[in-house]
This record gives sequence, C-alpha cells and structure tokens, in this order.
Amino acid sequence: MKSFGSRDLGISPEYLNMIKNRKRRISDELLEKLLEKLTAKDLLEFATATNMIRGWWARGDLNPGPPPRQGGVLPD
Repeated sequence: MKSFGSRDLGISPEYLNMIKNRKRRISDELLEKLLEKLTAKDLLEFATATNMIRGWWARGDLNPGPPPRQGGVLPD
C-alpha cells in the first residue's frame, strides 16, 4: 500500500496526528481525498488486512499471550 503525507491531503501534520490519535474525526472531505488517492489494489490490500484482523478479534486472538508449553515436559 502506498503512503502519502498530510501535505498530499491538504492538511497540516498536526491535524493528521490528531486523527491518528483519535482526537479528531475524519471529515467527509478528507475521506474523499483519501479515496481518490487509493488504487483498487490498495483497497483490496486494506480489505484483506481488515478481514484478517476481524477474524483475530472474533476469536479473541488480538492478544493471545505466551505460547502454550510443550506437552509432557516439566521444567527443572
């Protein structure tokens, strides 16, 4: 997925940082600009990643914790 900065979207770096940190919402105009810059391949990659994360979340695997111990072996 290609990356572009705040200047490409016509906003300040500070405002983009506020959006990233969820202190501001994405306006309809900014969303339009984002969608204009994305290609079909970018949207497909985004949708694939979103579905993968959604699958993890549905299974409760977002923070799976430590791996399970190897069966039958007790540490000394």
